[in-house]
Amino acid sequence: MAIQQCIKLTCYRDADIVIMPDIQDIYPFDMSKREAIMDRGYETAKKEMRKILDLIKKKKSIGHKIRNIFK
Repeated sequence: MAIQQCIKLTCYRDADIVIMPDIQDIYPFDMSKREAIMDRGYETAKKEMRKILDLIKKKKSIGHKIRNIFK
């Protein structure tokens, strides 16, 4: 099982979306590489943006329906 799959199944099992940029070639605590790490995270998040926005719409819709039940 790949490490990313293992992480998703344990640490982030309740998360709706997990953004994991490919930083395998960068030591994550190397502060001289922080810009590269942030850039990769930004680019990865941009690729997932449609999924993120769809999830926000879905959750808003569900919340709206629940609030209407209790009116």
